[in-house]
Amino acid sequence: MVKKRYLLSIFALVVAMLGHAAEKPNVLFIAIDDLRPNLGCYGDTQALTPNIDRLAKQGTLFERAYCQVPLIIPAPGMQTGQRTANLTETIDIYPTLCDLLGLPKPESLDGKSLLPVLENPEARVKSEAFGCWKDSATVKTDRFRYTEWKKQGAVSARMLFDHQKDPDENVNIADHPEYAEAVNELSAKIKQAYPAF
Repeated sequence: MVKKRYLLSIFALVVAMLGHAAEKPNVLFIAIDDLRPNLGCYGDTQALTPNIDRLAKQGTLFERAYCQVPLIIPAPGMQTGQRTANLTETIDIYPTLCDLLGLPKPESLDGKSLLPVLENPEARVKSEAFGCWKDSATVKTDRFRYTEWKKQGAVSARMLFDHQKDPDENVNIADHPEYAEAVNELSAKIKQAYPAF
């Protein structure tokens, strides 16, 4: 833990120095942190993370738990200090690097370049983001978060949250008849993203 704090302090110092430099260096820097393995649920004895540990024991896959990953990409020629609410995934980093560095992208890439978002935070590059953990899979769209759990190949539980009406994900509406179409569509997206699930 001390080592990580030391590295983060050095990083903050370097970023501060670069930000005040008269001439900005031509540097592409990407910072990403999914907190692994510095959580108690991953066996870290120095990290005190009782709430995340409790959620992890339940197999929860929500942004309010630990599925969200901060991503910072200050790149040469791009405006800094911008934020976006765009959906992104870690698989989008490699195609973004290819575009920023002018390298060809392999055809087999699943991710999408975030370059349009770096150029304009309002630009959209994808309509959903996925995650999976153990026996569960989740899909997030601009409006919904849908998660399925499976046992012996069959869906054993599901959750659906409408972020327009319930941004804090307090009310599971997966069994509400008026959301049956959304459940079917999002379940199909999970099956398409994870055929073996």
